[in-house]
Amino acid sequence: MVGVQGLLLNIFIILCSIFLSFMIILNQKKNSIVVDKKRKFAILFLSAFTIILCMSFPLSMFPGHVYDLRIIPLLLGMLYGGYVTGGVLTVVLFAYRFYLGGDGFYTTIYSYVIIMCIACFFMSKYRSGTIQKKFFIGLGLSFFSSFLVTIISYIIMIDSGIRLDANMGSFFVVYCLLHVLAMWMAIYIIEMMHENFIFRKEIERAEKMYVLGELAASIAHEIRNPMTVIRGFIQLLNSQEIDKRNKGYMTLIISELDRAESIIEDYLSYARPRMERNEAIEMGELLKQIINIIEGFATIENVEVLYHMQDSLFVMGDSKKLGQALINILKNGVEAMPEGGTLQIHSYQRDHKVIIDITDNGIGMGREEIERLGNPFYSTKEKGTGLGLMVTYRIIETMDGKIEVFSKKGKGTKFSIILPAMKENNSVLQTNAV
Repeated sequence: MVGVQGLLLNIFIILCSIFLSFMIILNQKKNSIVVDKKRKFAILFLSAFTIILCMSFPLSMFPGHVYDLRIIPLLLGMLYGGYVTGGVLTVVLFAYRFYLGGDGFYTTIYSYVIIMCIACFFMSKYRSGTIQKKFFIGLGLSFFSSFLVTIISYIIMIDSGIRLDANMGSFFVVYCLLHVLAMWMAIYIIEMMHENFIFRKEIERAEKMYVLGELAASIAHEIRNPMTVIRGFIQLLNSQEIDKRNKGYMTLIISELDRAESIIEDYLSYARPRMERNEAIEMGELLKQIINIIEGFATIENVEVLYHMQDSLFVMGDSKKLGQALINILKNGVEAMPEGGTLQIHSYQRDHKVIIDITDNGIGMGREEIERLGNPFYSTKEKGTGLGLMVTYRIIETMDGKIEVFSKKGKGTKFSIILPAMKENNSVLQTNAV
């Protein structure tokens, strides 16, 4: 069809812009905060540039009306960049359309004000949704937007006395379908490249952790033996008649040796990734045991523990090690609320996965802190070693699970532990508070 070449050129421009934005982000070597700012700027700049290019290479089928795929970069920029990005892109679009001139400027104003209002409503749902939900929302928005532009164009042409013929109907059908096709291709490529980016980071982290595990196993055993001998002799000296001052020193030495032993044990736990036992674990029962253990510590810290659990949620693994991982996260949640607060535990099943959400309303973390969680020697606590969470991540990984962290400074943190479900069960919700 005449003019479709221009729309296909617009699709090519949009795809080139997407690839370029990922090249800019992937080549960043700086910390995550800088990368996040770079990402937002790249989305804004490239979306604006793509809108201008699409509008610079349009096709005109009817007098006073030009058509292009500017809707796609506008919607993508808003869905992935946020409200501010969407607002700036709308201003850029209106300004450039005014510069181009023509009667279609008012059509642009009418239609794109409605489009942006609808996109604002769906933006949060899009950003927090699954890939399937993103496709549904993205394709729906692109079809609605192109259809709205079509309807408004029809109305204005009728008011202007332009004669309508059969070619208009077929052109507008192709116009709407190309919008849907372009949006599908854009979302597919963006999500695929995003998944590959995350997978690459996980591989890099796994390689570092493997080297650390091998090193920990070899060093920890060598250090442990002489420490055991030293502790034995210190205890022997401490049992003899010595003055009170030296006895205090002996007690302090034994205490520090025990602390060093605990750190070494964490290293060894990390270096032994395999589960010692592989048994069916009922998460509700295990969580109740863990809550009973953490209850005293939470009470001292003025923290209330609330839980909402489903029955018959089974996973396969080592209950002792999984319990250790849960205690580490719960303890960190309590310590993240120095002024007291509420620690919420919610277990449920979704899509063959058992999910345990542990949420606090404590000090929270920034993006850079979240990305460094689980790395050795990194801790948000003043006297922390980071080994507890390192071991926790390792335990969950050996159970074919993963940990997702959502946090905001001053608002609190949510740890989501996601494990493969052992089998489907009809679950009954239990709600209680400690």
